[in-house]
Amino acid sequence: MFADVICADLQRPSADVVSGGVEVIHQLANEWRALLEDSHYDEPFYRPEWIAAYVRAFAPGKTVVVATARSNGRLIAILPLVRETAFVGGIPARKLRAAGNVHTCRFDLVHRNHVGDTAVSAIWNALRSIPGWDVLELSNVPIDGAAGDLVRLARTQGYAAHVTRGITSPYLSLPHGEGSFENLVNRLDTKFRSNLRRRLRKLQMSGPVRLVSAKTADEHLARFYALERAGWKGTDRSAVACNGATRQFYDEVAEQAQNSGQLCLYALECAGRAAAMYYGLRCGARYYLLKTAYDESLRECSPGQVITHEVLRALTADRCSEFDFLGVHTDWKRDWAPRLRPHANWYVFRGPVGHIVHGLRFRLGGVIGRRLRRWTYKGAAAPSDTSAGDPSGTRAMHS
Repeated sequence: MFADVICADLQRPSADVVSGGVEVIHQLANEWRALLEDSHYDEPFYRPEWIAAYVRAFAPGKTVVVATARSNGRLIAILPLVRETAFVGGIPARKLRAAGNVHTCRFDLVHRNHVGDTAVSAIWNALRSIPGWDVLELSNVPIDGAAGDLVRLARTQGYAAHVTRGITSPYLSLPHGEGSFENLVNRLDTKFRSNLRRRLRKLQMSGPVRLVSAKTADEHLARFYALERAGWKGTDRSAVACNGATRQFYDEVAEQAQNSGQLCLYALECAGRAAAMYYGLRCGARYYLLKTAYDESLRECSPGQVITHEVLRALTADRCSEFDFLGVHTDWKRDWAPRLRPHANWYVFRGPVGHIVHGLRFRLGGVIGRRLRRWTYKGAAAPSDTSAGDPSGTRAMHS
């Protein structure tokens, strides 16, 4: 009987929308964290402090819009968005988009366990009640995420909707027990294992090699930034230190992670100097690799692969169960024969402008849109069409 009462109650959640600046996130933070404890969203990317760090760094002047669903006054679902006007398919449109970009890794509609369908329906009803938007854009959503269910629901109600393939992130499930690291390595390609041993020996010819870990930011994070900027990322202007907003975000993430005990920096040292470094988070039994850097003068020794080998050895010994590379599935990650975690970008279009945008971007392609933009600006420099909403994250990937 008690369970029936709960189920009946969960079928009638109330929906609400709050908007403002980053303070909106802080006001909901305690309830938000309690929701996460009763959900499967146990990754750092869904936490209020992560979203707040994004807003402060990349969207400080934007309006934050948070859709919530409650049952008996208790928060059961939340979807943080940013409101903006941006070019989509070549024409200006009013957007509600995910509060995130390439640096924030993943995004989804977060809900408590066992209330997925009810929560999705309530959040969609809240979004429909918001005036003044043409496009809803939810990027970097795991392929089985609730945000995708929301878009499917919108489509059944007659709204134009679309989905595109997002990044495919690689990860490794780490074995436990005696010989676990050897078992992990032994399943790799024989030639790759041989090359790893050879490159480690070559690196050792330059001096003693050791792996050092750090749980505090201070000089360790500054060391990472300097190493990253000294290489191709510095030349390409995609290094963290090359952009003020990007630096602010990763500084804040590091401070938060240090305070919660989740910051985990690694340095592969050769003769006391950093040959390669990892900037990552250790959350429970998972390690998330946010950024990498290596000394390009040691390129022939493949320090980036050597540090991966040594970090995996350390994490396996410490009973870590998953190593998440994050970002795109690049060649150096493929060498580790990882599993894959696909993501998608979801869109809903509303009203006359929304339908035009849908047609231009996904039916007729971007050619007409680009011509319209050039005609609108009559030769002047037009704003770029960025799906993330801010230009600082368009080129940088987790590599």
